Amino acid sequence: MQELSALFAEFILHILVSYKHPVVIPVPGKKRNLRKRGWDQIQLIANILNQHSVKVYPLLKSAGRHKDQKKLNKVERSRNAMGGFALNLYIVDILRADGLLSDNACQFILIDDIKTTGSTLKAAAAILNGLGVNHIHAISIAMD
Repeated sequence: MQELSALFAEFILHILVSYKHPVVIPVPGKKRNLRKRGWDQIQLIANILNQHSVKVYPLLKSAGRHKDQKKLNKVERSRNAMGGFALNLYIVDILRADGLLSDNACQFILIDDIKTTGSTLKAAAAILNGLGVNHIHAISIAMD
């Protein structure tokens, strides 16, 4: 999986050069999936991006127990995704201290593994909007 993560990270690096001030926010996976697989593909990619001096901030954390999105229809996915994330307050403090939350030149890029209906990305973007972030983009590794 590390070889694939490196390949995807390289792809993302090529996309990020088109942004002036990218701030990468990995979308966290479910903890039970991490326990089951033993790895988190988005975290592996985030680690590689960090090694290339990309600003990666684990701002979001998984909150609560939600159903697996792939088993739900579009309406159920949207309902299930809302409230699925919480803020890592320590990272909020870092973003504020670095002036990134108030810098309109910064472009926040959510990175997720699979996009089906976009419900997960919309839920994550809503949290960023709540922090006053205006420039939100998303990159997903695959679409279903």
